[in-house]
Amino acid sequence: MPNAKTRQILLITVLIGALLSLMSLFVLEGRHAGGVLSGAAVGSVNFFLIARMVQRLIESETPPRGLVARFIAKYLFVGVAIAGLILALGVSPLGFALGFSNVPLGVVLGGLLPEKREKQGQ
Repeated sequence: MPNAKTRQILLITVLIGALLSLMSLFVLEGRHAGGVLSGAAVGSVNFFLIARMVQRLIESETPPRGLVARFIAKYLFVGVAIAGLILALGVSPLGFALGFSNVPLGVVLGGLLPEKREKQGQ
């Protein structure tokens, strides 16, 4: 599981994605609103998977076996998900890009917030 700061950033990205999705229901057409929700979900899952892989890489003394294969598999998974959503299901690319922007916004906001301190001895 990612560390406290990464969990905080992940929570912020999910909240931003939910807020963007809710706002898009009122401002954009239904097709775009579905794209925003899809982009926010794929972006958050992508961030979570990258955070787990990087944490494992940092914590291990020797590089984990098959690390390159895992990164390639993750990118293939995300690429197929994006292509499937846009090409097969007809999700709006504009809405998807807007939803996917929850990750950079979450990283910036998470970086500006103070880090939570864990209680020691309790």
